Amino acid sequence: MARWLLTLTATALVTLSLTSARAGFSTSVMKPTPVGSTGVISEAFPASGGKLSYYFSLDLQKGDLLTQISFDGRVGAEKQVELALLDSSARVADSYWIHGADAKEEGTRSFPIDSTGRRLLCVTVQGPETGGFRVEFGGSAFVAVPSSPPSVSPPSSSPPPVQEQSAAEPQPSARQRIFSPTVEDPTPVDTTGVISALFPAGGKTHYYFAAEVHPGALLTQISYQGRAGSDKEVELALLDESGRVADSYWVHGSEPNQEATRRFSIDRTGHQILRLAVQGPETGEFRVDLGGPALAGATPKQPLLQNGFSRSVFTPTHVEESGVIAGPLPGNTLRAYYYFAVNTQQGDLLTQIAFQGREGAAKELELSVLGPDARVVNWYWIHGSDAQEEATRSFPIDVTGATLIRVMVTGPETGTFRIELGGSALASGTASKDSSMTTSQSDF
Repeated sequence: MARWLLTLTATALVTLSLTSARAGFSTSVMKPTPVGSTGVISEAFPASGGKLSYYFSLDLQKGDLLTQISFDGRVGAEKQVELALLDSSARVADSYWIHGADAKEEGTRSFPIDSTGRRLLCVTVQGPETGGFRVEFGGSAFVAVPSSPPSVSPPSSSPPPVQEQSAAEPQPSARQRIFSPTVEDPTPVDTTGVISALFPAGGKTHYYFAAEVHPGALLTQISYQGRAGSDKEVELALLDESGRVADSYWVHGSEPNQEATRRFSIDRTGHQILRLAVQGPETGEFRVDLGGPALAGATPKQPLLQNGFSRSVFTPTHVEESGVIAGPLPGNTLRAYYYFAVNTQQGDLLTQIAFQGREGAAKELELSVLGPDARVVNWYWIHGSDAQEEATRSFPIDVTGATLIRVMVTGPETGTFRIELGGSALASGTASKDSSMTTSQSDF
């Protein structure tokens, strides 16, 4: 019996030793693994499949310690990564985590560091051994250990060798742009405010961007396009100074295309870090538009017209005094989104929507009223394959000024749609083009 217990104990110790050795990280708080000069901790999940804690030491100075944690692995398998900063008594001073069964997930956090010296960290992980985890450190508190200077070779009289370029290494096109996957080195947003590319291979991917902002309204529009039936997702998040998500929104689904808008309030001047999470077929693409008074140095947005109507929330088409919007259906499988500015006053906005077209052809018409933050606050729709369809709805309007509405239509190009606006909320007089929600003039 004693021999059996001794053998079992020895086996357990060997297993634990192999688990620790596989990652090369210490499982003892007494002997933490030093974090290298790159500030990166990366490894496969432990072979046991159970939860395991690793301990690390990190030389820090006063400032902000910026961190990013992530995992990847088989869809459906539970995964977890937790990062904890320990205080001088080895208690958890602060921590955060990510967990779930998605193929990929990540999070960011900034920790204030008030003293210079060595800090202990605990990284707790769990997941399938075919998956892995990654932790990155940076920010003003991170002290990178300088590497050894390269050796200097004596000058040579021989000419330098000719570097050959391989034809097998094509440069990425504009639609295959590579954006930064790390919060420590975000991709700058240019003055157009446009981020656009094909969906990346390998499932959900997070990109980080830095936008120059000052106090005001940051107006945004996100969208995707791709094969019908394939799952697609675009999420835009604004991170606060601690690296946490301050606000976010998303579009997702299996329709050929989808889009949404949102206005964020910016209260300070400087860098605004944005996190973009995207997922979809490699033949599909995503797009993010940023603008509004808060985007510093932004170039004016140009109208994006289709059938004479604006597809941009930044430059909506003004609605004339008649209150009538009418035009052809877009004629393909994609949804067409149009944006309009309507002069309104307090009261009830009475609406009537209708379409007509070939019997048996699928048709759809949706009318949405957007609120001050550019979210949809009220909407209704008609859809079907009948030759004609219509409906009515009244919306309460509580403020005087320009109200933004969004129209979504699908159907054969031989068909038409019509929207009529009226009621006590429709202000008299022709809507002025100055009421459009332009990037430079409107605080939305």
